[in-house]
Amino acid sequence: MDSYNPTNFRKDMFKIMQEIDKQKAPVKLVPRDQKKGYVLMDENDYDSIMETIYLYDTGTLNKVEDRRRDDSGTTNVDDIDWDSL
Repeated sequence: MDSYNPTNFRKDMFKIMQEIDKQKAPVKLVPRDQKKGYVLMDENDYDSIMETIYLYDTGTLNKVEDRRRDDSGTTNVDDIDWDSL
């Protein structure tokens, strides 16, 4: 992940944003006087990460994985409790 200090980021902001969009890779902004940095990424990538976290937190990913591993055959869609998914 490329890193920039605020001065260089401000100077090259448009170019950096184009590279984020082109490479689909985030960049790190690291202020000199702080111990932690900030990550700048494409909005679609952020939304995807947030959706994955939500699906994990709600247990949905576990249910999907359980069903993927289920080799018992087909499931009648009328037998699915859609409200509990």
